Amino acid sequence: MNINQTKRIKTEIEQTKRKDNFIVAKYKENLGVVGIMFNGDIYVTIELLKRLLYTKNAMIFCTNNEMYAITNLIILYFKQALKICGYDEEIVQVINSNDYSEMYNHNNIIKKIIVVGNKDLQNKVLAKSNVEVITSGYGNFDIYIEEILDFNLIKEIIKIKDIELNIYVNKYINAEEIEKLEIDDYTEVENIDECIRDININSAGYSSSIFTKNPENANKFLKLVKSKNVFVNASPTAERTFDIKENDLFYTKQVMYRNG
Repeated sequence: MNINQTKRIKTEIEQTKRKDNFIVAKYKENLGVVGIMFNGDIYVTIELLKRLLYTKNAMIFCTNNEMYAITNLIILYFKQALKICGYDEEIVQVINSNDYSEMYNHNNIIKKIIVVGNKDLQNKVLAKSNVEVITSGYGNFDIYIEEILDFNLIKEIIKIKDIELNIYVNKYINAEEIEKLEIDDYTEVENIDECIRDININSAGYSSSIFTKNPENANKFLKLVKSKNVFVNASPTAERTFDIKENDLFYTKQVMYRNG
């Protein structure tokens, strides 16, 4: 089977009868082919493959040279399992591309694109794609150090290797304290308002954390930062769940018709 001939399956999920004699029915239908642009994270690969089986969509994974080999290896094993279970193994494919241009060339086949990555990648795909795009910032985190409350915890967060961490530091913190944290790269900000503005412009929108003793600033951060997970005096990595849900991989439609 060619991947662009993926079978579309419609399922009724709800039906109600209104007092005016109208029948209201809701349906869900698999998309067909979904394109995935991501950094090759193994957990993301496995989670999306699980969703593929559940939603009966075909998927084209697109990642770069560095992670292509491991992604391809996982998918080769997955294809073997599909074949053993009687599925068409061609419903999942992988492309090696540094600029993800291969994905745009298949926009006549792909019905939806999922982007897992930083803000720059999200914006690039949103600007170029001719189909609907879902973005996820999984693996991308922000931390604002207004005050160093728990030195060991902050240093532990900074040393995590498998994440993208954007660090913002209040300019009035003692320079010697910052040096002890051994931060390779950070953005210095004047105050809480500047930090919130920068995060909302540059963040992937997945998870952000503030370290502060000021309850007003903590509350402002919680309310105004546009991330799916926001923490106060805790690691932004405390909640690391993949935020693309099965329902994102269906079309949903509501139909109404008169009964008789």
